[in-house]
This record gives sequence, C-alpha cells and structure tokens, in this order.
Amino acid sequence: MCFLWVPGTQVHFFGECRWTCRLWRSTSFARYFEKHAGRSCIEWVTGVFKTAGDEECEEWSVLMWYLWKERNAHCFNGSKMEETIIVSHASCFLHEYKDHQQRGESIHQDNLQVKWQQPRLGWVKVNTDAGVLQGGGAGLGVVARDDT
Repeated sequence: MCFLWVPGTQVHFFGECRWTCRLWRSTSFARYFEKHAGRSCIEWVTGVFKTAGDEECEEWSVLMWYLWKERNAHCFNGSKMEETIIVSHASCFLHEYKDHQQRGESIHQDNLQVKWQQPRLGWVKVNTDAGVLQGGGAGLGVVARDDT
C-alpha cells in the first residue's frame, strides 16, 4: 500500500494505486473501476451514480468511505489493513446500518465529545457528512479548514 499523498492525487489513491486497484478488482465494482479508471474523482463518482442501482451506490459509497478511513489510519497511525478486510468491514457496516433502519432504531453516540483542533501548519482538515432520504434525495456537506 503506497498511500503517497500529494494534494490533488485522489485519482491515484482511488483508482491508480496498486493496493486500491486490487481492492476494486476483488469486488462487484470491478466493472465500474475499469470503466472509470484514470478519470477525476468527480467524473468517477457521477459515472458510478448514473449507471449503478441504488443498492450498488450505497455499497460503493460505504466502501469509498472505508477506503478513505483506512488511508487516514495509515497516514496518521501507521496501521495497515488488508483489502479483503476493508471490503468485509464496509459490507458489515452497511448491513448493520440497514438492519437498524428497518427496526426504526438510530445509531448514535451520545457520550462522544469531540473538540475541533486546528491542523498542523501547511495542512488542511476536511470534514464531510452525507445523508440519504428514503423517498429519494440526498445531501452532502463539506467543510475545509486550514491551520489559521
């Protein structure tokens, strides 16, 4: 896993890195990977969302999220997880989430207290959140903050 990170190289991480290429090729998303490899992340995301069904889009989104989490864990904690484990964790998370949704339960952490800390000099922190409504429609929020 290289995880060499240079600003603007999301295409490398999500589609050209040997480690992520193996991951995508080991999933049902291999056809989307081959079709959209080398494109910008925005082109890839919109391409998948235009051609995949709702369930595939959910699975793909969770897998992308887990990939990004693993990239961060590697960069900031030095950890490394096998591709098959990431795919398995993403699948289990989505299954558990859907199970809670069907039972009308919410998943939340009331006692979790997180205090924002500015990033190191020369770094930018990016926080994202997204939601999908059962009747269709979705929302995405992104906040980026530098060290000032």
